[in-house]
Amino acid sequence: MKGDPVDPYDRILETMQAERAPARLREHVAAAHDRTVVRRTVVRRMKLTGVLMAGAAALGIVVGLAASGSDDGAAPSALAAAAPAARAATAAAPRPAGERLAASVGGVAFPRWPGWAVTGQRSDEVGGRDTRTVFYERGGQRVGYTIVAGDPLDWPDGARRTTAGGTEVRTVRRDGRRLVFWREGGRTCIVSAPARLPEDALLHLVDYA
Repeated sequence: MKGDPVDPYDRILETMQAERAPARLREHVAAAHDRTVVRRTVVRRMKLTGVLMAGAAALGIVVGLAASGSDDGAAPSALAAAAPAARAATAAAPRPAGERLAASVGGVAFPRWPGWAVTGQRSDEVGGRDTRTVFYERGGQRVGYTIVAGDPLDWPDGARRTTAGGTEVRTVRRDGRRLVFWREGGRTCIVSAPARLPEDALLHLVDYA
């Protein structure tokens, strides 16, 4: 293994000592040597700082990309938005307000369906979207009606297209439930019920929504 390189100033000083150079000259050379050491130290620190700053900047870019990738702004799927309607209510039923209920999302109020009792409600966030679900019961059957805040969601893949009272709807069966999707006031509306309930009965509810 090679030894450390010899500083040229050290060689000069050794030579001057051997030759008994004047003290003033030796002091001048020693001072120049000290200044050189200081400059080298500063340069090394600047280089190290530059490397650290570059690394931090690169890390910041990576973290920024990771953060942006964790929330790319994509809307949730319509099927994901329908999930809360299959869960339990977490709040008391909203009170009546004329022909509607005192509960709404984005200006779209929940209906009062004739013959159906309003039993509860819940609020959820699905894929960054606020949703509200009101539950109705009749004859031991429970139906959940969900309204999703924000722009309309895409129709679910594989859903059947039909109409209810002149309103375009999509129907699909998933996981033992029958789902009906439509749009009202620029919001996505969803009725979710056990699959044993006939589709015509749910379309009739949509007509009253």
